[in-house]
Amino acid sequence: MLRSLYASISGLRSHQAMMDVTANNIANVNTQGFKAGRAVFADALSQTVRGGGIPTDSSGSTNPMQIGLGSRVAAVSTSFDQGALELTGRTTDLAIQGNGFFVVERGGTQLMTRDGSFNWDSSGQLVTAGGARVLGWSADPTTGSINSSSPPSYIAVPTGVLPPAETTAIVLGGNVSAGTAVGDYVSTSGTVHDSLGTAFNLSLKLTKTGVGTWTSSITATDPNGVVKDVTPSPAPTLSFDTAGNLTTTPANITLTAVALGTGAPQTITMSLGNGQHAFTQFDQVSSMDMPVKDGSAGAELASISFGTDGSCTAQYTNGDSKLIAKVAIANVTNPEGMLKAGDNLFATSLTSGDPSYGTAGTGQFGTVAPGALEGSNVDLAAEFTNLVLAQRGFQANTRVITTSDEMLSDLVNVKR
Repeated sequence: MLRSLYASISGLRSHQAMMDVTANNIANVNTQGFKAGRAVFADALSQTVRGGGIPTDSSGSTNPMQIGLGSRVAAVSTSFDQGALELTGRTTDLAIQGNGFFVVERGGTQLMTRDGSFNWDSSGQLVTAGGARVLGWSADPTTGSINSSSPPSYIAVPTGVLPPAETTAIVLGGNVSAGTAVGDYVSTSGTVHDSLGTAFNLSLKLTKTGVGTWTSSITATDPNGVVKDVTPSPAPTLSFDTAGNLTTTPANITLTAVALGTGAPQTITMSLGNGQHAFTQFDQVSSMDMPVKDGSAGAELASISFGTDGSCTAQYTNGDSKLIAKVAIANVTNPEGMLKAGDNLFATSLTSGDPSYGTAGTGQFGTVAPGALEGSNVDLAAEFTNLVLAQRGFQANTRVITTSDEMLSDLVNVKR
């Protein structure tokens, strides 16, 4: 008689745990990156009343007789199915499409999360809403390359001014008209910068001196309108063949150690065309220009953007952009073996395995969706169904307890 009481009590505990898991799922239906749990039941111990018998010459075998002693919660498993993505428009909101987790550090411990609601803190570091620092790889300041094989570290916004870069190379392209009269000229100009970032208007004028031959003159105009002649001595001469192709060797004009302003003397190589931009003399309208040139003025940070590969790019006020970091993505062999650490974070354990790191969109890692967040994967229809099942299961176990109590009462009253 007592076995039924204890079995029912264990059933009450099991269904209460099921209710707790379901209530937690519903409570987090709008929690970003939340992964729903599921209570898995198993039967508890069984009491063997009679063992099984082996067959003999005169009789067959008998099966063992066991009476169960109730149920228990064998596991609370976590579903890592993809949640729906919601566009937010915030630059620092990131979502992962596919496998993987963002890597963060809180209190010196590395944790993982699917919640990409990040922001920049007062020191310029990318952090979660709870203050955990997001990890990734910073770009090499010289080459701009990312070494994703090294351990990930903090991602921070550069706070200094982007230093100026002096102009060292220019590509001339287009056409100088073969129909230009001797003594007439064709010109073009472009902006160049010295070592201090000061902008100068560099003007190239080609004057026709004969059939297929041109002489050049170059001037630089500073922001105050002062013009300076920087033509090399002797003045470079350009030659074209009868097919309109450049025959000048070498195919460039070099300004050596020229001082445009108060900056350091610089050398500028003006290439006369390249593989993408031809420099010709055809009987067409003149269209000489400077399609390619380097150098830039100093600039301040204007904005930060993220790419689908987790790249973090800084845009500056002078129009330049620079890769500053990449967000790290991690994965484990058994995600369900991780421990929930609060604030939508997961901690690895012995059963989850050690994390492996990589960049988004490579190998086993999903891609990053900038300006979006992953919603909870809680299915409300399924959770409401589980509420009904938990309630009815709990109710049925209470009925067993009531019936067992009535039977004990009848037994006690037998003496009467």
